[in-house]
Amino acid sequence: GVAVLRYDDRGVGKSTGDPTTATSADFADDAEAGFVYLQGRDDIDAKQVGLLGHSEGGLIAAMIAARNPDVAFVVSMAGTALPGSAVIEQQARGLTLAGGGTAEQAAAAATQQKQDLDLAPAEDWAALQTLLTEVLQKQVADLPQAQQDAIGDLDAAVQQQVETQMQIFRSPWYQFFLKHDPATDWAQIAVPVLGLYGGKDTQVDATSNTEALQTALDEAGNLDVTIQVLPTANHLFQEAKTGGVDEYPTLKPHLMAEFLNALSQWLTAHIH
Repeated sequence: GVAVLRYDDRGVGKSTGDPTTATSADFADDAEAGFVYLQGRDDIDAKQVGLLGHSEGGLIAAMIAARNPDVAFVVSMAGTALPGSAVIEQQARGLTLAGGGTAEQAAAAATQQKQDLDLAPAEDWAALQTLLTEVLQKQVADLPQAQQDAIGDLDAAVQQQVETQMQIFRSPWYQFFLKHDPATDWAQIAVPVLGLYGGKDTQVDATSNTEALQTALDEAGNLDVTIQVLPTANHLFQEAKTGGVDEYPTLKPHLMAEFLNALSQWLTAHIH
């Protein structure tokens, strides 16, 4: 008895638009258009339409629910509740640990990422390019000789990598994500919210984001909040061992049963 509308991202399939110039705010407009479309269908209860978003989609769902009083509920799958800059800094730490790095190496990776992120929102591109070049040159210099030989022209490889990273930092999407604080949206949402997170998620840290989510929803006076951390789930809600990104393709491409059960039980209890 639950209908689901899914659609392709901009520039995928038959969807038009250029994703390289769009931000999360644009994607929120896209999702809200789908929401309004559902409200106009005769076979849909317009008062029971909610939003479910994964990762950035959770952030987008919050943006819409904060401004559209017709949203009946929100389900956030590993959705962020911290500013993008904090999320990315934590990613550096989590991914390093998942890859077998030490706590010291993880802290160093997070510190390095923070230095980059301090320069990007200020759009100090010259300083950021210099910093990235220095870091990558050191990383390449520390590689075993065999790996250096395989790379070939080390300076050219570094320059190419720096240019790629600079394009990412300069992109409208990345700039918006770094500066946007989803807590300002969550703090305006009083409809039922389900937040599901993975205990082995290295991309959206469960502990810090669930705390921020609960704090924001408390500020909104929201009395119907369910937040659950699935201990063995990764960012994609697969049964994981390390939670690292490189592990994703080695795992079954299935949503774990614990996630599906938690979602279905909550929906059954909240949709009338």
